[in-house]
Amino acid sequence: MMTVAELAKELNTSTTTIYRTLNSVRQHSTEQLTEKRKNTTYFTQEGERVMREHFSPVEQNDGEHSTSPNDVEHAPRPENTEILFLRRQNETLLQELSKEREQNRTELEREREHSRQQAERLAELSEKLAELTKNGQVLLLKQEHSPLLLSDKQNNKKSFFQRIFKSNKTDGV
Repeated sequence: MMTVAELAKELNTSTTTIYRTLNSVRQHSTEQLTEKRKNTTYFTQEGERVMREHFSPVEQNDGEHSTSPNDVEHAPRPENTEILFLRRQNETLLQELSKEREQNRTELEREREHSRQQAERLAELSEKLAELTKNGQVLLLKQEHSPLLLSDKQNNKKSFFQRIFKSNKTDGV
C-alpha cells in the first residue's frame, strides 16, 4: 500500500492534484479507495489501480503508449481535459449567446420600426380626426342657421288660400 505522497511522486504530480482527483473519483465509485492510519492516507490496491488509470499516459495515434517521464508530465491530466472540455463548451455557449443577442437586436429593430410606423399613422389619423371634427362643427353651425333662413322664407310665402283670396294679414281689412 502506498501513501498519497508516494503515489504523487511516482506519478510526477502534486499531492493536491491526487486529493482532488481522488475526491472526484470517489463521487463516481462505490469502492473503498483509501484507508487512513495514524493521520496518513494509504491507497488500497483498487485505489492505486484507479489512480494509475486516471493518470495513465495518453494513447498516441499509432496505438502505442508513451512511457517516457517527459510524456507523462505533458500528458493531459483529467483535470486538464475537463478544463479543456469546459472551455470548449463555454465558447460554444458564448457563440450561441451572441447569435441570440444578434437575433434579439434584429427583432427589436423591427419592432421599433413597426412602432415608429404606427406612431406616424396615428399622427396622420389624429390630424384627419381633428379636421373632420372641425368640418362637423362648421356643418352643425350652418345647419343651425339654415332652418332659420328657411323658416323666414316660408313665413313670407303665402299659402294657397291666402293667394286665392288675396288677403294680407298686414292689411287689417
